[in-house]
Amino acid sequence: MIVEDVIHKTANIALNKGIDWRYDFNTIKEQMLWAPYILPKILTSEKHLYLACFSVTYLFYVEDAKVRYKDFVHHAMDIHSRRATAPTDEYDRNKYDIVYYYEKLLQETLSPFNYELVHKDLLDFLPTEFDGNQEKHFSSMDDYLNERLKNIAVHIFFIMLYDALNLNFPTEHDHYFRKAVFNILIFNDLHSYIKEKAENEQYNALVLLQKEKNDIEHNVQELLQMANDYLLASYEIKDELMREVLVAAQLGNIAWGSTCRRYGVMKNLKWQ
Repeated sequence: MIVEDVIHKTANIALNKGIDWRYDFNTIKEQMLWAPYILPKILTSEKHLYLACFSVTYLFYVEDAKVRYKDFVHHAMDIHSRRATAPTDEYDRNKYDIVYYYEKLLQETLSPFNYELVHKDLLDFLPTEFDGNQEKHFSSMDDYLNERLKNIAVHIFFIMLYDALNLNFPTEHDHYFRKAVFNILIFNDLHSYIKEKAENEQYNALVLLQKEKNDIEHNVQELLQMANDYLLASYEIKDELMREVLVAAQLGNIAWGSTCRRYGVMKNLKWQ
């Protein structure tokens, strides 16, 4: 199986299903690379790699739509809540075909146990109350990271990975995954700081620290130390598969985010 072929196919289908995307075709494919970067073991199953890549595009689009196209998100939530897989009329098909397609893809790919977990995460992710430009106060960085768990979909991909390995997701060890997600959140915020500062985005760890103390070097180092502590915690996990999955996910996210044009990190390294 060639990853590039799967990603190219997935990007084409996403566009054909009605993605009104802000980026060009190559950027869509670049974003899809996030899935094999953070979950290399997903390559054991072509259908799960396809689902994970399509999920990246779909969830990025929904995240963007929460601010720009709220009606779309309201309808998407209704479709997923009903677990509907087929449009009711031509208008429904033209506007929401991608939502029905994604719901059907989840149902056809995942085991019933893992589907229920993904479905719950998806419905938690969808609500439109989130607005990254809205001013919000947090009592601590832990408070901020816990709040961000409500609007980040990384957990969904961990469930997909376990499904690809024909395993039920180990919900009893969810605290391990939580720490790994915190690491991914911090690095995503660092990678996207330049872009999000320019867009007046408030949901960013570095933006929050800069408001308290305008010292970019000190604040970056503080976040890097926190992220490193979360990564080291994963190395202490006794379960070999879980340890390998979580370490690979965190390191893969760093590698992907360092070059992805979504963040433009390599275009402008001068942080102000």
